[in-house]
Parts: sequence; C-alpha cells; structure tokens
Amino acid sequence: MIDRTGRKVPPMRSFVLVFVICGLALAGCGDDDPSPVDPQPTDPRPTSPTALVQQFALALEHSDFTLYAPLIDPSFVLGLQQATVGDYGLPSPWLTATEDLLATEAAFSGDPAPRSGEVPAAGLAQAQVNLLQQEAAWSFALPPSPYAGTTWAPFRIDADFLDVIGAHTSMRGVLEFYVRPDTTDPGDVRWQLAAMVDLTETSKDGVVANALAWGDLKALFRAATAAH
Repeated sequence: MIDRTGRKVPPMRSFVLVFVICGLALAGCGDDDPSPVDPQPTDPRPTSPTALVQQFALALEHSDFTLYAPLIDPSFVLGLQQATVGDYGLPSPWLTATEDLLATEAAFSGDPAPRSGEVPAAGLAQAQVNLLQQEAAWSFALPPSPYAGTTWAPFRIDADFLDVIGAHTSMRGVLEFYVRPDTTDPGDVRWQLAAMVDLTETSKDGVVANALAWGDLKALFRAATAAH
C-alpha cells in the first residue's frame, strides 16, 4: 500500500466491525443479540445513533474527515483524562468542537505532528478498527450529568494505527458516546455527537503495549494545529 506521502507501508489485516446493539428504541431496533455489521458507506448525515457510531468507525478506518465532520455538534466537547491534560499541558479537561475538528483533520492528513523539544510524531498512514462493541443500552443522561438531555452509551473499542514510518500504535478501552438529534430540518433529522468521554488505555496503564489514548491522539495533533 502507498500512503499519502507516496511511501510504501505494510498492509494491515482486514477488520471486523462489530456492534452489540441493545435497547435502541430511539433507532427502531429491538434486537438485543450481538450481530456483526458489515462496514458499508453511509450517508454523511446519520439518521440514528447506530448509524452515527458506524460512521465514526468508518471515518476512523478510512481517515476520512468528510465522514467525521458532519458527526460533530457545534457545542461538542471531548472529555479528556487527567493524564492527557497533564502530559500535553492543556488548559482544560476537554476539547471544543473547533479544537477537535482541527485536530482530527490534522491526524487524518498523514502529516507529522510537531512536539515541543522532541522529534515530530510521524503522521498516520492507516487505521484499522478491529472492534467497536456497545456495552450497555442507549439511555438518557439526566442531571447532574454535564451531558444531561443527550442519549448515551459506552462502546469498547479495539483499533490499530500505522504511521508513515511503519510503527504501530494501538487504542484499547471504552469511549462514551453522547448523541442528540439535530432537528433543524424536520424533514431531515440527523444525529450528532454532543460529547465523547475518553476512557481508553495507554501504555502507562501497563495493560497494553504501544497504546495511545483517544484523547492523547487528539491532543498530539491539536499541538500540530496550534503550531501553524
């Protein structure tokens, strides 16, 4: 395979994308049994929470910013782990919609991410989502949750990344998805991410080698956008 920079990178194995869809009354699904979902191109404007999560996986798998951007609500926030905030010297424990979109676009570009006082981190060449599995039914978030009024569910993710110099990084753990419908056009209701909370693991946890938290990846490429 040839990456965006024209360099040849080793192929990654094919992936299996699995959803355990349970309690999806909002999406019109009453089947609680785990079932594999074949990754198929989806409308850039997802019409259900299930379609939104599947589109998130496809955007990550294909490093496709045009699939990712429509998922993000203007008031979106990405909740970061305290370790991420400390390691990257971030001013707050979350990224805003603008920060997240800029960081994601930079990550998907394949360009290297500069690091203060260090050699730039190699840009991403490939991503592979091995598993994205729903761990609990969708439910409404109620006060005192900071995401009250949204619908949320936790998903266990297992993904691998390959950078342009051939090094592998993995992402393992849980991402919490908080979604809500955009009803601006009653004839074209679509679901968007109101928030996401990162509970993925890092190599520091001593569980997974070469692991990078989802928030770490965003913080790394947030630095890249801030450098320009």
